[in-house]
Amino acid sequence: MKWKVLLVEDDDVSTFLSTRLLEKSGLCSKIDVTRNGQEAIDYLLRCASMGNSYPDLILLDVNMPIMDGYEFLDHFVRLDFIDREKTQVVLLSTNPGKIGAERKDNAVLAQFVKPLTLEKVEEIFQLYVQREAEKAH
Repeated sequence: MKWKVLLVEDDDVSTFLSTRLLEKSGLCSKIDVTRNGQEAIDYLLRCASMGNSYPDLILLDVNMPIMDGYEFLDHFVRLDFIDREKTQVVLLSTNPGKIGAERKDNAVLAQFVKPLTLEKVEEIFQLYVQREAEKAH
């Protein structure tokens, strides 16, 4: 299985490094990038209006301008689209103290301190597969 990923990240260096790492992992079929939570919500609404598939995974920076990661989660769990439960969110932050949001509607798969590494990406993939297997039972 290859993921369709939405990276929600406002830092250019983190975006570049995360995108390259995801490409190098070979686990992604598509990687889209938005720069804040509002752009990510708009992206998801465009997917819905155009009949496009939603991302399997959203890698979400916690600290961003305009709409931060937690505000995004508040909006995301209220979105009404088919297979929203299939889309999993991974919270990312450079500050371990910033990560601590409770799982909202089981949307949050995991929480990691940046930067992403190949080991973290592989762990995310394993967690995703495990969560999907649990849902199937």
